[in-house]
Amino acid sequence: MASTVKVKRSSVQDKVPLTTDLDLGEIAVNTYDGKMYIKKDDGTASVVEIGAIVENVSSTEADFNARAAENRDKFAGSGSIEWGNHSSYASYPNVNEGLWQVVLAGFENTLLLGINPTDTYRTGDSKTASPVVNVNGSIQHIKDIATTTGRNLLELPAASAVSTLTERQDLVFLETWHEKIADKDIVYPHGSIQSRLATDPSTGLTTVNGSFTGYATYSLFGNWQASSALIGKGLVWSTMTDANKKKFVSGADNNIYLAEDGELVQVRYRIRTVAGLGVDWIGGNLGINPQTAIYAGYGGTTQYLNAKGTETSITADLSAYDSNRAFLSSPLNTDALVKNEAGIFSVDETPYATLAYNGLCFAIPIALVSR
Repeated sequence: MASTVKVKRSSVQDKVPLTTDLDLGEIAVNTYDGKMYIKKDDGTASVVEIGAIVENVSSTEADFNARAAENRDKFAGSGSIEWGNHSSYASYPNVNEGLWQVVLAGFENTLLLGINPTDTYRTGDSKTASPVVNVNGSIQHIKDIATTTGRNLLELPAASAVSTLTERQDLVFLETWHEKIADKDIVYPHGSIQSRLATDPSTGLTTVNGSFTGYATYSLFGNWQASSALIGKGLVWSTMTDANKKKFVSGADNNIYLAEDGELVQVRYRIRTVAGLGVDWIGGNLGINPQTAIYAGYGGTTQYLNAKGTETSITADLSAYDSNRAFLSSPLNTDALVKNEAGIFSVDETPYATLAYNGLCFAIPIALVSR
């Protein structure tokens, strides 16, 4: 005779189980609301809802990984698909496709990447106004960093930041990572934690500054910036209605998938800008020739670029080699998480739990800027 297996349940409207009601790995169902719950414990036990939005998640972790593998084959590795357009205005010279500058007071120590799609002076060969990047098979739409106009305003450390140098090259790079939404109770449009959009495109909701512990340093371009110099705007997950959660997770550009443990993960990104120790970044061949890691050298000193990922702050952008944080390149470093793929740097294949979900934290070089 067939057996019927039943999980813990309640038929009381809006009733949510307590942490004491569930063991880890156990599921509870509210049969009135049609919602499912699990218990999580990341040092602090809590109950999270999974039932109301699962059917609208664009992919499970397995689906996401399968599409990522297809993209890696399609684009022959990580890097730019489109670097966006730039401005043709006389006072706004472009550096390269999609990368430009404003030669006016108030824009010192900045670069712009991509442009507002409705800008009168929009020009360039890229099909998209903003950059589109393939990072280990995840497609990232780079928009609204430090602006509300679609373009990205990149801030660099002042040329005088390292007073002992007479010549310096600064590194600009894209850092992406996978992060559980529940960790900070916030989601970001397009996964951009530096976005200043006032309204989320997926839901039409008004965005807010993050208020989680460490929010004032989470979105900074680098350790050289003062706390609160840049705070990204997103949506507080726990305050969203089920209908708006469904809208957000079903937006492909928001890069959300359902992890194997039943929690939602968002692929996020930030632009980081790091002052060089001189002009030597891995022999001056950043991302062109295979190297073991991203590092800076000056006067016999070598310092390695540290990953930040999910963390709200790190001790230093550059430091002595730290096996838990250094960005590695697989062609010459067999410990790198990403194997045999030029142009992308990843952390050690042994996941460092606080950096990213499953250690999925990556760097894509954008530019070296002579100072």
